Formats: sequence, structure tokens, C-alpha cells
Amino acid sequence: MKEALAEETTIPVLGGMQRNNKLHLEQRHLGLKSATEEIIGEPYLKELLEHTQKSLSNESLLKYLQLKGLKRKEVKAPKTESSENGAKKAIIAVAFDDAFHFYYKANFEALEKAGAMLKFFSPLYDPALPSDATALYIGGGYPELFANRLSQNALMKQSIRQFAEKGYPVYAECGGLIYLSRTVENISKQSFEMCGILPFSCRMLHRRKILGYVSVRLTDDTFLATKGSSFRGHEFHYSEIVEGTDKEVTTVYELEKRRGGDIRKEGYLSQNVLASYVHAYFPSNHAIAEGFVRTAAEIREQNECQQSKQL
Repeated sequence: MKEALAEETTIPVLGGMQRNNKLHLEQRHLGLKSATEEIIGEPYLKELLEHTQKSLSNESLLKYLQLKGLKRKEVKAPKTESSENGAKKAIIAVAFDDAFHFYYKANFEALEKAGAMLKFFSPLYDPALPSDATALYIGGGYPELFANRLSQNALMKQSIRQFAEKGYPVYAECGGLIYLSRTVENISKQSFEMCGILPFSCRMLHRRKILGYVSVRLTDDTFLATKGSSFRGHEFHYSEIVEGTDKEVTTVYELEKRRGGDIRKEGYLSQNVLASYVHAYFPSNHAIAEGFVRTAAEIREQNECQQSKQL
């Protein structure tokens, strides 16, 4: 390799990392374990350091970086719209904990740019949604691994049901869809009660159900966007819906794989609740974030008007 690179390129060879089984990262369905679980401890880092020192020429590496003018930069937290703008149009509650943390960061940024204030909460530990929220966003994650704890948090489930009953927009993706369903059955065939907002149940599978990018076209008006609007996203899940979607829910998505093929019906709309296995990428159509925020803002204004009339 070193000889071949020297003949064909001017790229310097600084060493080579050979396979080391001690540097294996544990995996589960949907990929690696999440960063919040802190699976990289001191023993792992020590092994990585020793292996790197044996495999690379650190002196050559440092000299090369200095020649290229690459210097270590101070890491700063990125600025967000919420820190720059004053009053926000809408307040969106976002589920974020060990059970729900699969989100595109760009989606948060798109919502904030559209005028939303995001308030994060934990379906695992909190007793209720943020009291001033007028919309709810539940992303993907591993609800099946925390199904017992989610099921036992009756106060949070009740809070979400009451929120939906009041007509507030509720948007859920993948793990969020499972959480809003009637029940979820794990690999061991144990069943746990979820929020019961969607009129079907879900079950986990031993094998992957779907993986891939999709294009989505709306076949009906929703609080995200109007009929005919389209956006892109991806699917990746080891679960499926088992108790059929009855007349209480309508499918409003037409899904097409990135490379074409059959079009599938998906996207489950039940009054003001929209749930899907698709992880939508909001920047693919800015109307998505804007529609979500606009609906939440309109409800916020209605609530404020009603409160002022009562006073």
C-alpha cells in the first residue's frame, strides 16, 4: 500500500491501523449503542491510545498537521435561533431521553427558524408535558427497551392523551409512533400498554423490517403541509403494526423509495395526530417546519384570546 501510494499520489503514509478485537463497539438493532450510555470507558480509551501509538508515527502526523496549518480550534456550542430571537410564535414540546433521541438536528433548527421555542421533556421520568406547550414532537429511539418504564409512567401517558384530546397537533416518528399506539410487544412476547392514542398495536421483530431513504407525497392536508406537498426522509425499524388500521385513522402519505419502485400508503392521521415510521428531514421542504409552527402558533393565540376573555 505504501509503495502504491508513493507511485500514484503525493499523500504521505503516516502508519496503518491493524484490526484489534479489543476495540469492538457493542451493537444492537438499529445500530450502535447511543452515546448517552457511555460504553467507551477508561479501559477502552487506554487500549485505543496504546494501539494508536504502535500503529502511527505521531511525530510525522503532528508535523504534517502543522505544515498544513491545521490547529486545534476551541469547540463552541452552535448558536440557535431561540438564543437570537425574542418572542417565539409557538412552543413545541419535544420528547428527549434514553427512550427517544433519534432526531435530525436540522429539524430542530428549522423549527426554531420558523419561530418555535423547543421545550424538551422526558416521557420516562416527567409526570406531564410542559404546561405552556401547544404542539408535541416525539421522535424515534428505543421505546421497546424502556417499554415497562414508559408503561408505568401513567401520569405522562394521561398528560399526552389529554393534550391530544384538546386538539393540539401531535407529530410522532417511528419510536414515537410505537409510544402512541395501544400496546407494544417485545421480542420475548411481553406486551406493554402505551398511550393508546393510535388505534393499533406494534410488535418487535427479530429481523429488520425496512431500511432506506424515501420520498413522501402528502395525499391530504395535514398540519405539516398541504395536499400534494412532498419531502424526503428515511425508514429504519425492527417493528411493525399488527392490529389493522381501522376507520379511525387515515393514511396520508405515499412513499416511494429513493431509486423508485412500488408506492406504499403510510402516514397515519387520526384527527390532530400524525404518526409515521418515516423520519422526515424538514429542510427538504421548509413548508413542513413552517406549517407545524404555524398551527401551534394559531392554537397558542386562540388560548390567549380565550384567557383574556375570561379575565
